[in-house]
Amino acid sequence: MFATASRARFSFHASAKAKYLFDLLGRRIGSRIDGEIRILDAAGKEIAANDDAPNLGKEARLEFTATVDGSYLLEVRNVEEITGADCSYRLKASIVKPDFRLSITTDRLSVPQSGTIALPVNVERSGGFTGQVEITLTNLPAGVTSSGGVIPAGKDSIEMTLNAAPDAAFSAADIHIVGTAQIGSKSVQHEAPAWERYEHRSIDLLLSVEYSYTRPHHLWQMLLLAVTERSDPFTLSLATNSLTLAPGGTIEIPVHIVRQADAKGDVKFEVRGLPAKVSAAIAPISFNQTDGKIVLTAAPDAAPDLANVILQAKDEKGTILAPAIRLALQKK
Repeated sequence: MFATASRARFSFHASAKAKYLFDLLGRRIGSRIDGEIRILDAAGKEIAANDDAPNLGKEARLEFTATVDGSYLLEVRNVEEITGADCSYRLKASIVKPDFRLSITTDRLSVPQSGTIALPVNVERSGGFTGQVEITLTNLPAGVTSSGGVIPAGKDSIEMTLNAAPDAAFSAADIHIVGTAQIGSKSVQHEAPAWERYEHRSIDLLLSVEYSYTRPHHLWQMLLLAVTERSDPFTLSLATNSLTLAPGGTIEIPVHIVRQADAKGDVKFEVRGLPAKVSAAIAPISFNQTDGKIVLTAAPDAAPDLANVILQAKDEKGTILAPAIRLALQKK
């Protein structure tokens, strides 16, 4: 705990080329600190540091490789230089091995009957692991399906979708987001923990409105998904959930909408999650029509890729999504 001082130091000995992972937990355990990790050599010179780790907000995590055999100093500190009983921390140290972690930024989900929601999933690789990670969802309620997806090498996130059938029963379930990767000769699985942001009693609420990162968060072992009553002004469906597009090629995807009685406006579209050098064209569907099409075009030099492509539609009453299409960009 940073009770009276905003920093602490620990000494350790490392062999040359030994790899370590140092993880400083603050807001993940309900503390208000903005953590930082530094590695110093025996002379006190900084040789490695981390303040805000990817996908962790104001949390610190550092992967360190010792350059020479010898003694080192590990320093942890609260960047804001605040001390007190609410400035606790937990420091984890481990030997680095090829691995990955998954993260999400919510602790609960709800999907309406006939509706679709998006769920971003992030991956952080460590220890030299660079491979792809297959994402699946398990224990879904009856009538709910997921797009799943693959986070390819070189990418750190994917946007998945969850869709509820029109007759899906109102229910709630503890679902699991699981990542699977081949690391060496082993198939490795990790689950993304639920993540809840909350207002800490010691945080200025006026500041937290403007600076949302000041809000700490908890990690939970349960991620609840609820099926709720239909509320969307119209439903959106596509003719396929997976396709292959060749560099230099074009493909058309039929789009169909079904409006509720009071939804009579034109529907406009956006497409997100497209691979590099792939473009999409889709005209609005006017109030007296129900069908349209997306035209995807790949440039001749578009690189191979695998992506979840999501169609977003909007009228004067709201915005909805279609279940993601898994798009493989490759030569046929």
